[in-house]
Amino acid sequence: MATDDKLVLPVIDLANFPKELEKLAAAATGLGCFRIVNHGMPPMLTEEMKAVTRSLFKLPAEAKLRSGNDNIHTGGYVSSPELQFLESFSIYDASSMTDIRSFCTLLDTTTQQRCDFEIICAYIEKLHDVVINIAGKVAESVGYILGGFSFDEWPCLARLNFFDFKVEEDIGCIGAQPHTDSGFLSVLQEDVSVGGFEIMNSDGNFVSIDPVPGTLIVNIGDVGKVWSNGRLQNVKHRVVCKEAKSRISINMFLLAAKDDKRLPASGNRAGAGLAETGRWPPHRGWSPTPGGGGAAREDCATARRRSKVRRPAAGDWSGGGIMHAAIGSCVRRFSP
Repeated sequence: MATDDKLVLPVIDLANFPKELEKLAAAATGLGCFRIVNHGMPPMLTEEMKAVTRSLFKLPAEAKLRSGNDNIHTGGYVSSPELQFLESFSIYDASSMTDIRSFCTLLDTTTQQRCDFEIICAYIEKLHDVVINIAGKVAESVGYILGGFSFDEWPCLARLNFFDFKVEEDIGCIGAQPHTDSGFLSVLQEDVSVGGFEIMNSDGNFVSIDPVPGTLIVNIGDVGKVWSNGRLQNVKHRVVCKEAKSRISINMFLLAAKDDKRLPASGNRAGAGLAETGRWPPHRGWSPTPGGGGAAREDCATARRRSKVRRPAAGDWSGGGIMHAAIGSCVRRFSP
C-alpha cells in the first residue's frame, strides 16, 4: 500500500549551468531522482503528445498488436496478466527517426493518426535532445570531463504507459511493481492530472511524489550506477493507484553504449573503472553485446521464459499479452 508520506524532489534548472552542477551532483549521488525545469520541451507539443498517447490506447486490440515484433531489440505493444492495470507501447531505438517512423507506420490507418504520428516524431525527437543534455550534465557533475565524448550515440527506448485505474476498489493497487531502471538514466513526463509515482527514500520506505506541471522527472538507472563506479545512485520506484482515474506517462530511457568504443576515456573520475578494463563490468546478469548494446540474448530469452507471458494468437486479446524485451530492459519490463 502507498504511504501518506510525500517528498518534494530537488529541482535542477537547466538554464542555470554551470552554477547548478553542485546541486545536480547532490541529487544524482544522493536520492538518484530529481526534477528539471527550463528543459526545452514546448508546452503545446507536450499537451498534444499526452492526448495522442491516450488515443493510442483506445485503438482496437488488433491495431495495437500490429506494432509488435518478435525481434528482442525492437519495441511494440506490451501487456501482461501480471500487471493487470498496465499497457505500454515501446519504441527502440528512439534515437533513430527511422525506428520512430517505422513504429508509427505499423499503426497507421487513418488520416488523423498520420497527423498524430507527426506529433509523436516531433515530441520524441525533442525529448531525446533533453535526455542527451541531462546525461552530459549528470556525467559532468560527478567529475567526468566531456571533451569529445557524447551520449548521442547511446541507444534510447521510448515508452508510453497507460494505467487503467477505473473504480474505487483500485485505489492502493500497484500499477508498476517496485524496480530500478536498467539504463543510464530515464526522463519521465508524468500525468499532472493524477499522482501515483512513488520512490523509495533512504529509510527504505516508499514516498509519494506529487505531479508538478512544466517539469520532467529524471531517474538514475543501473547502468548509471555502474558507469560512475557507484557514485550515481539508482532509485527504486513504483506506481500506485491514488484515484479511480486512468493515468498515463511518457518515458525515455538512455540505455547502454552499443560497444566498448563508446565507453569513457581513461583518467576521468566517473568512468575510470570501466576504461581500465575496456569493458562493462558484470551487473545483474547482463552485459552489452557487440551488435546490440544491452542485455545478452540468452538473458532475455531466460527472462521471457520466467515471465510466462506468451504471444497471443490473432484475435486472442485476453490470453496473456506480449512481452518485447528491449536492450537493457529484459529484466525490467515495465516502468512508470
